[in-house]
Amino acid sequence: MPVFVVSPFSQGNPARPHINSLLYDHTSVLKLIEWRYNLPPLTGRDASNEIANLALALNLSGPNFNPPALPVISQPTPNPCGLFELGSQVDNESYDFLQLLQSDLAADWKKGV
Repeated sequence: MPVFVVSPFSQGNPARPHINSLLYDHTSVLKLIEWRYNLPPLTGRDASNEIANLALALNLSGPNFNPPALPVISQPTPNPCGLFELGSQVDNESYDFLQLLQSDLAADWKKGV
């Protein structure tokens, strides 16, 4: 499963986006803490070289506290679900009810029975 690192320390250059393909999991945070405070590994998993240290995905020397520019998304056009077929201007539910009223199934309804 992909990991998204969102932090002032992880913002890259928008002109050159960066993808880090190292393997990270919950022990990556533990490895970061052990690395930062020069502590020995607590478990075999965080001692292994298979899982990367989260510090490798961060730029700890130059945080960028400015919020990133987000795309402006236009407001969606409202379209009630199920009422209109593709390209149809007819309200399907009302049209179906009209067809039922005009059918032989509703013949007794018109008499008030």
